[in-house]
Amino acid sequence: MLMRTVSTRSIPSCLSIFAMIAMCLIALPGCDEFNTYTISIKSPADKESFDAGDSIPFSMSLTKSTLSGTACIDNDTLIQWASSRDGNFWQEEIMQKVCGENTVTYEQQEFLPSALSAGDHTITCRANRTYESGTYNLATAQVRIYIRESQTPSTTTTTTTTSGGGGEGDLDVTACTALDYLEVRAGEPGYYNNDTGCTATIIGKNNGTRPIQALFYVINDIEHTQPGWVSLYLDPGQEYAWGSVPFWAYQLQADGITRTIITSKATAIYPVDGCVWILDDTNDGVMDAPIETEDISGLDPCN
Repeated sequence: MLMRTVSTRSIPSCLSIFAMIAMCLIALPGCDEFNTYTISIKSPADKESFDAGDSIPFSMSLTKSTLSGTACIDNDTLIQWASSRDGNFWQEEIMQKVCGENTVTYEQQEFLPSALSAGDHTITCRANRTYESGTYNLATAQVRIYIRESQTPSTTTTTTTTSGGGGEGDLDVTACTALDYLEVRAGEPGYYNNDTGCTATIIGKNNGTRPIQALFYVINDIEHTQPGWVSLYLDPGQEYAWGSVPFWAYQLQADGITRTIITSKATAIYPVDGCVWILDDTNDGVMDAPIETEDISGLDPCN
């Protein structure tokens, strides 16, 4: 017989509360705030470069940590790999549940996907799991790699080496310069506030047969930023207009002083080892090597 107690309320014991938390940790997707998932991409390395046609090994590990008790990675967890240029290129489902005390790690076996296209790739690895309520992303990690196009070897080379200010070792400057293939134009100027302000963007085009990294030296007195290089990746034949970002401008300030944005120099490099990472390695806006530049200050349509 069931008995009901009138005008009293039961209070869950501490054991009951802990039991509910334990059930939550084990079973419910909505309780993953108690768990931490981490992806570590083991291969390829960030900023690694390859030649077109190379076999590129990919591998990762997925780690789950929990506040207490047993941590498990379930056997229906889906591992997906994607490229910013080529889209999804690999996926696999974890076939066997793995568990450990507080922390457990699943190690993906190394695999070799079909060849990726030449160019700059952001590689994204995701771990997802599907429940009755939907698919949830457990963890995500990214690396950036570059795949060089196949090139016909040159029989003659002229080499100048220099030690970079923020990089490592010697740099073959001539191997980095692609300025001959960069075409630069100014966009139409836009005037405002009774012509006390003007903005104009820049247009870059790659007239060569290899990808290039176009670089523009910007002096921005309006926003009081340090002068530095702005980078733009261009595929062969690609033309890109920067949109609303000003590369030339003037603006009458409240203090009566007209301040400007001036883009004074341009250059271009081939995205290869020792070249493409020049700016990334310094993080100070200073070119590491005395690469040939072109004066483009005369293109300023605002003055």
